Amino acid sequence: MTWADPLDRGRFPADEWALVEVAADLVSGDHSQTLFNVANGYLGIRPGSGFAFLNGFHETYRIQHAENACGLARVGQVIVPVPDGTAFQVAVDGVSIADCSLTSRIRRLDFRSGELSQDEDWKLPDGRDFRIRQTWIACLARPELAVTTISVDADGARVDIAALSAPDPGSVTPGDADDPRKAEMPVGGGLERIGAGSERLSAYRCRNSRLAAVVGTRDESDGTALTRYVSYATTPFAPDDVAAGLAVTCDEDISALRETCLRALDDAPGLAVLRDEQRAWLAAFWERGDVRVELESASEQVAVQQAIRFELFQLAQATAAPGENGIPAKGLSGSGYSGHYFWDQELFILPFLSYTDPDRAREVLRFRHRMLGAAKRRASELDLAGALYPWRTINGEEASAYFPAGTAQYHICADIAYAVQQYLNATGDTSLLADGGAEILAETARMWADLGFWADDGRFHIHGVTGPDEYSALVDDNYYTNAMARHNLRCAIAARQHHDATDAELAEWARIADAIHLGYDEQLGVHAQDAQFLRREPWPTANQRRPLLLHYHPLVIYRHQVVKQADLVLALHLLGHEFTLAEKQADFAYYDPLTTGDSTLSAATQAIIAAEVGESELAERYFGQALFVDLADLHHNTADGVHLASAGGVWLALVAGFAGMRDSDGEIRFDPHLPPGWKSLSFSLTVGGERTQHVFSQQAAER
Repeated sequence: MTWADPLDRGRFPADEWALVEVAADLVSGDHSQTLFNVANGYLGIRPGSGFAFLNGFHETYRIQHAENACGLARVGQVIVPVPDGTAFQVAVDGVSIADCSLTSRIRRLDFRSGELSQDEDWKLPDGRDFRIRQTWIACLARPELAVTTISVDADGARVDIAALSAPDPGSVTPGDADDPRKAEMPVGGGLERIGAGSERLSAYRCRNSRLAAVVGTRDESDGTALTRYVSYATTPFAPDDVAAGLAVTCDEDISALRETCLRALDDAPGLAVLRDEQRAWLAAFWERGDVRVELESASEQVAVQQAIRFELFQLAQATAAPGENGIPAKGLSGSGYSGHYFWDQELFILPFLSYTDPDRAREVLRFRHRMLGAAKRRASELDLAGALYPWRTINGEEASAYFPAGTAQYHICADIAYAVQQYLNATGDTSLLADGGAEILAETARMWADLGFWADDGRFHIHGVTGPDEYSALVDDNYYTNAMARHNLRCAIAARQHHDATDAELAEWARIADAIHLGYDEQLGVHAQDAQFLRREPWPTANQRRPLLLHYHPLVIYRHQVVKQADLVLALHLLGHEFTLAEKQADFAYYDPLTTGDSTLSAATQAIIAAEVGESELAERYFGQALFVDLADLHHNTADGVHLASAGGVWLALVAGFAGMRDSDGEIRFDPHLPPGWKSLSFSLTVGGERTQHVFSQQAAER
């Protein structure tokens, strides 16, 4: 490999089918809690933290703007943790574990069983040893259910095991005003405990959003180990409830949640059955989604394969049961980015689902359609026709307080439209168009037609937007935005039979698509990221503190040629058929050195294009950055949750980068570019309802 394995293999031994941590201390802390999270798309648990996360369960708060202006986002949303029902406290001969010394700990997250196990060796103050073993499962086949087991081997000593009394989660929601990547602190919000009506249940309600959650438990003991079944239920939530003021729970709602929890507990089969269900679910997942590599170095192969499967397992956990909700940027592994849904969902996660598990991809796209009413209201607030999807949200309303790097990223509408079309290409399932997909395409097309304008040069321009590169804000004619808007318009035209656009609208969309401005600099021989970018001063080489957004005022960053993440280069990937290889080589050569990689969304895209343009060593290095971003905590914020888009990006880098997969209206072709030292790469794809296996060797790639 062109990069060194960044993990301490004494602490994290390599294993192709598990993540293992061997430690004699608790130093890893929050980072380790993230890596060893268990989740199923509906609930997520960080063992050791005392908290669990439920998809869509959030508190609201009033956004405090320094200066008011029309149309600013007014109400913020932040995911709120609930107490972890799987947490216990242990005492041996009356001595609390808090007064004992940890001598060793082994954690193992098994990718095939979906079970986390933890063995800890402790020493009492008098020198006697004892061992605690605990396991956790977030049931992939039963989203509302988790199960844990705990046993203590204390050589005949009296052992007391009690459920851990967790603090009020609302009072400890992480917040950091200096780091926008972390969760906001809800002012005056949080959880309040309310009557549950049963010793088996605990009920909570958010003070501001009024959403409720109930946690239920059922214990079984065989004399040597305690098994606890934990169920979770939250208020069903629809985006239109916000506008209608209906997001308020009442006694009837709480009663229904109680019944849901009790039913899940009563219907739960024995531990052996749940373990079998978990293995069966994951066996099917790995059959359709595994990516296998063979490297010349056996030790490097095990390390790379382990990291690949860790990333794929995180995708499995985050997307197993999105249900009525979307896929948060951190999954349910932490509170980073406040539990919001971004464009990460459509461009970095859905490709994996569309080509391996299209039924789940369809669920997520249907979720976006359920948000369409809120998106149309948001467009109206900004004096636009059609629909404008929020940059970041949980409940469908815009939650981005800083509009230059939030609402101004109109491209999210084209990103969602792109995902709709990609799903259609992968599946041939045109029924999605009648089931909301065409309406998404049409309403976003209306937004683009209204946002831009016809200039004297006869071209259609879109001004005052922010592209994927958040270090260039409120620019004119961002190439990525314009090119994706054109794609959006043409997809809406192709779906004409499934939505209500008039002939006049269709004709205007076609005229705009043909005339939309896409900048190109003849002197430099590259496409212009935006109308201003190529005229800016290069970023001072002396200013290298990263990430830039935490060390330099936005106005300092905005006036320089510097790129936070792949922007125009992302267009080279998503719309590759619109560029020649020579254009891709020139654009990548110009923009890649300017890219800081301050966003974890960047490395995978850079790897894909680097592989395509023949920069093999660079492609492998970028792939390594994406692959180990969480395992090695390369961005120093994995404590807040896994970078799920980077996990999807790892799959993309392997399949679209090294295997060179491109999809042209459902016709799949490959142009493999395996890195030196890679003997083979293999994976499955599901296209048009048929699953096929693809294997690429170094020899074939060289030909």
